[in-house]
Amino acid sequence: MLINKTDETTQQHPLRLWPGVTAAILMLFIRFFLPSLTPEAPESGVLGALLVSAFIVVWWAFLSRAPLTERWLAVALIIVALIVTPVILHESIATGMIGLMFLIFSLPTLSLAFVIWAVASQHIPNALRRTTMIATILLASCAWALVKTGGFDGNLQHDFAWRWADTH
Repeated sequence: MLINKTDETTQQHPLRLWPGVTAAILMLFIRFFLPSLTPEAPESGVLGALLVSAFIVVWWAFLSRAPLTERWLAVALIIVALIVTPVILHESIATGMIGLMFLIFSLPTLSLAFVIWAVASQHIPNALRRTTMIATILLASCAWALVKTGGFDGNLQHDFAWRWADTH
């Protein structure tokens, strides 16, 4: 029996989710618990989470077993969202940390939301999966438009507030 690989109704291998889930759990540990274990290096949590986020993107693109269209659509949309979203951000987020604040903080948020989406949507039809994937990426990226920051302390703890909140 020949299987047409372009036919969306063909039986596919199930998604390989364990690397993404493991990476997401590791990212949360690195971001929130590692800095308390190494107070002399507070940047370890931020940079570690950023590295694990990059692994999550690599996992999705090469190890997830998702349809090729879905894999590259997600990677392309993540890149576009990271480039375009700064236009709608509060100035303190868009220009913070020499203009890298949005990238450094949004990539872990986006990759965590993406892993949650992948787990939650693994059994829904392909068209709905793709629609919810696009919505997840856009919402996780654009959610940063709701906040602003008053700066950060020596431990890289930011003074985040709602964008519409009164400033000091």
